[in-house]
Amino acid sequence: MAFYLIIYILIIYFLFSQSSVRPIKSKYRLCIFASIGMILLSGLRNETIGSDTYNYLMFFERSASTSWSSIFNTFIYNYMNPDSGTMDVGKDPGFLVFEKFLSSISTNHQFYLTVIAAFLVFSLSKFIYKFSPDLISAAFALIYYLTFYWDYLPNSSIRQALALALIIPCYKLVSHKKIIWCFVLIILASTLHKSALFFLLFILIWKLGFVKSFFEFAIIPFIALVYIGSTLGQYFVLFSEDYASYGYSTMYDTIQRPYMFLIFETLVYILIFVPLILGKENEFEKYRIFYLGSALALLLSPTVLVDPAVLRIVAYFAVCNCILIPHSIKLYGLSLRRMIFIVLIGLFIFQTYLSAENYGFYWQKIEIKSK
Repeated sequence: MAFYLIIYILIIYFLFSQSSVRPIKSKYRLCIFASIGMILLSGLRNETIGSDTYNYLMFFERSASTSWSSIFNTFIYNYMNPDSGTMDVGKDPGFLVFEKFLSSISTNHQFYLTVIAAFLVFSLSKFIYKFSPDLISAAFALIYYLTFYWDYLPNSSIRQALALALIIPCYKLVSHKKIIWCFVLIILASTLHKSALFFLLFILIWKLGFVKSFFEFAIIPFIALVYIGSTLGQYFVLFSEDYASYGYSTMYDTIQRPYMFLIFETLVYILIFVPLILGKENEFEKYRIFYLGSALALLLSPTVLVDPAVLRIVAYFAVCNCILIPHSIKLYGLSLRRMIFIVLIGLFIFQTYLSAENYGFYWQKIEIKSK
């Protein structure tokens, strides 16, 4: 836990120490600085950190002995038949290609974890650098992601971390009307984790053109889904047998359901929505793409009541909040703006203190929990 807080403190310190540096240069330095810290923290972690890390490391070792011919001969079949379970990857054959490529370079565990972390972190940092207008917005975006999604992506769900790294550039492609290239990235990402296909919903709503209405009324189905969330998981079973674990998760037999996360999502929606009804509607068009992503994140967030692992799907769209929350805060008055920033960062640190796993480096001896 202390290592997460150290990153927060260093980001905040960097924020103040760079106040006299040119804005673009200081924002660039922050993103590089934070990226290096996040990559090292993830790459040097113990195999017990992250619920699936140990299993992924075992798959990685086995991939070294898998032939390239067997991978490519079954690639299409595995992709089109996600429930086949062939070669331990079943629905995600692109991930086996990725693992095989890395194992041909080195089978070192820290090399593997570091490359995966770098793949996601650089994609996320580039996104934050491009769309955050200033240093404080970039710092807020990084702390927001660290608080709610870092434990899962890339520190637990490795396949989906790689998929998310490919989905993030789609926001820029969609905004520049490069939909074909966006489809290419979605297909590539879906070979790493099928859940990447959820991003097609974003493109569909964007093309249909009712983004503003979707955002304004997203709170209604969100509230409904909170109440029926306990039965929602059964639809994952109907969608694919491979996702049956989402429908019959037993995770909440031992941990509390993340109601605080849902409360925070509600507060974020209110925070973002209030300026729009107080005469700031022109801001909607400027950040239209992020409002849509934020609305989808809100709409899907009740699914975490079924299984906390579904947070990984929410993350495809929640990255928009990295940009939209600090932007919306700046639409308030100066005194209120400062108070909101301070309160939210305090809540982020407190949330991390309550929920984050104990951290350990790879050279430390930590008992492996049953996987």
